[in-house]
Amino acid sequence: MANSKTTFVILSHGRSGSTTFVQLLSTHPSIHCEGESFNKRTPFRKGLGKISKKSGESLIQQFGNFYHRKSGKPIVGFKVFPKQFTDRHFDEVIKMSHVKKMILWRQRLWEAAISAFVASRTRVFGLREGESHKAYINKIKAMQLRLDQQWIENWILEKQRYVNHWRELMGGTDFLELHYENLFTRKTIDRVTGFLGTSPIKELKLSRYRMNTNKVYQHLVNFDEVKKHLKNKGLA
Repeated sequence: MANSKTTFVILSHGRSGSTTFVQLLSTHPSIHCEGESFNKRTPFRKGLGKISKKSGESLIQQFGNFYHRKSGKPIVGFKVFPKQFTDRHFDEVIKMSHVKKMILWRQRLWEAAISAFVASRTRVFGLREGESHKAYINKIKAMQLRLDQQWIENWILEKQRYVNHWRELMGGTDFLELHYENLFTRKTIDRVTGFLGTSPIKELKLSRYRMNTNKVYQHLVNFDEVKKHLKNKGLA
């Protein structure tokens, strides 16, 4: 167990498994992990007012003070996506030696981009245990969903730029880089809890599973065409 207060941040992007990861971390008795606290729609973010005038240091301090007190746990953190912070805030937070940083991203970014596009059109962002995957597939079939090739390419390129920038800023600092493809394994989760200075999570309870599989791809009208284009661009 941690003996002192620790604050951490997960720099990530949509469709990276971050929601399930946040929920899993919070099952630990010493860890409280928030979702997108700096999303403009959240009460915490609204209470901060105009954050562009605040320093990254003050934002982290306000977050830590609030959630250490609210959760009663010694280790608190949050995930943040591109555009929820300004570039200046990202730069300042990454350089803070007293804040533990993790980068979580999906190596197969083309899959994340397609997942993000499909979610933006279906408004279905996750399926929990017991919810029908078949009903989700039937919805996509009925929509005759056609992928927007340029949208997907732009999404991939934007996320690549952010991840590369974050990694560059980390420099020689102590940080953890995590990948969606092997995130929910005992080995990876034990690395995370060790990095945060606490004991392992006893039971890995996962409430969600992968939505967009080959069974979904085959019902996307132009999937093969888009994937071929991305391959030719070196993006898949």
